[in-house]
Amino acid sequence: MPRSSSGTGRDAEPVRIIAFDHFFNQDLAALREGLRSDERMDVLPYRRLHKVAARHFPKEAFATLSGPFEPAVEPRWEAYRLAAQAFTDWVDAAYQPSVFVVPNDGFFYLRPVIARFRALGVRTVVVQKETTIAPLTMDEDSRVILRTTPFMADAMTVCSERHREFALRTGAPPEKVVVTGQPRFDFYARARGKPRARTGMPLVLYLSYDDLSYLPADGSLGSWRALRTETERVLSALASERTIHVVAKYHPQQQVTDDALGPAAERPPRDADTRHLVAEADVIVGFQTTALFEAAVAGKPVLYPAWGPVYERAAHLLIPFADHPELARHARSPDELRALLRGGPLDRPGRNAVALAEAHLGPVDGHATERVLDVVRRHAVERSPVPPPSPSPGRLATAALRGAGVPLAGAAAVALRLMSRPALGEAASRHAGYWLQEAREASVIAGRLLAAVVVGRSRAR
Repeated sequence: MPRSSSGTGRDAEPVRIIAFDHFFNQDLAALREGLRSDERMDVLPYRRLHKVAARHFPKEAFATLSGPFEPAVEPRWEAYRLAAQAFTDWVDAAYQPSVFVVPNDGFFYLRPVIARFRALGVRTVVVQKETTIAPLTMDEDSRVILRTTPFMADAMTVCSERHREFALRTGAPPEKVVVTGQPRFDFYARARGKPRARTGMPLVLYLSYDDLSYLPADGSLGSWRALRTETERVLSALASERTIHVVAKYHPQQQVTDDALGPAAERPPRDADTRHLVAEADVIVGFQTTALFEAAVAGKPVLYPAWGPVYERAAHLLIPFADHPELARHARSPDELRALLRGGPLDRPGRNAVALAEAHLGPVDGHATERVLDVVRRHAVERSPVPPPSPSPGRLATAALRGAGVPLAGAAAVALRLMSRPALGEAASRHAGYWLQEAREASVIAGRLLAAVVVGRSRAR
């Protein structure tokens, strides 16, 4: 049943959030910091569900927005829906959430989980993780999403009015979409005005990108490979001659793994917090990334290296940084980029640049987390004390066995890292974390089942 109308939770059970983490950890960390003492958030790594989906769908289904709905894939759905239902029942039995929080309800393999939670009486709130909407995304992707995976949650928070427009184009009812700002950007409001020690060479944060970012997936307009390589060669040369110190940040979902930056560049882990890197940098160099707007609200000079025939063909599809010199200085060639980086201090973005950035990011006033949590709390429900359908003994046993294998997986992760196999080591460590979480869930479920049996026998007497 619905919670108290006040939303304070004083006359209702505490809010219990189960959150689906698909490259969403910064927003979730902000939300967790904003929880009240009697509220709880548990996090479900997206890969646990993705692995289930990968057993049912071919790789092609994950490649495009329409891929999962092609006629050849249709027969796979019936079995997957049953598997997704079993997965949801397991999660529900372990956590008994009062609300389900996701970064997007358009992931095709997540939608049956949302539907099952609805059948169990649990509402879903999309805390939309995406921010800037490029013209191609606004015009073309919105039509595909409306046709294939339209809005299905109970509410959605978005960062800005522009993103709200995109949500409406994908089928969201206006009354269900609330502009709140982005929880992770509260960081910049808190960081403003904090002094930073400046020593040594200027620190340049370079934000790498994929070969087809914001381009048609079929490659019909070409690739960014040449532009990216030319940009990186400039950075590499300046870093080698100790004119600048380069920190190169890859996006967590980036497919490209090579670069031309050379040995002088620093490469933090993919999951490093971009916000902290922006705050520590003297200059930001990037192409089609929201982080350029983040740099503006953080008061950092921005260089936008963009040139060549592919750029000329595709400029109308891109976020128009080149049209806003108040926010980003457009470098139109490798020589111009080199000259700008050698030329000493660059102008910081002014008031107009910050206003433009906030048109894309939403209000950066330090209160987005509060506004989002207010929406989440309004959609939390009080759960019935009756336990949901319980998993089979075999499923519980499998989870317990996986828990027993956690030490072995952890040891394998250490060994692989020592053998200079960091990617495999990271995978082993990740699986150890999944197995440990499943084992803990199995323990909770078994305990609740046992308690239900004891209560049932006591009542029978």
